[in-house]
Amino acid sequence: MNVNFKMLPEAVATARLDSKQKVLARLAEMFGNVYGLDSVEALDGLEEREKLGSTGFGRGVAIPHARSRDINRPVVAVLRLESPVDFDSADGMQVDLAIGMLSPQNAGATHLHA
Repeated sequence: MNVNFKMLPEAVATARLDSKQKVLARLAEMFGNVYGLDSVEALDGLEEREKLGSTGFGRGVAIPHARSRDINRPVVAVLRLESPVDFDSADGMQVDLAIGMLSPQNAGATHLHA
């Protein structure tokens, strides 16, 4: 399946953050600044998804994701962390790469393919 998602060069950054919460907040801020989305809504969505279970997939990577009613295709923001952060990952490894994604509200499983 070919999924059309949007990622702008400005949506890639390096940051020194010291907690999962700060990583989520920075990703939400990036969604606001880069894509013009409501950063408070983005943060709320990312936090709600994290409550269901960690998006720390292992090997130092996390993919926090949520839905947004304000987009018609997935958007992505990437954070390279200068120091690893505990993300409650399944393998117990700390995260140094966070790939945030927002998908349209009614996208079904499209975000899984992206």
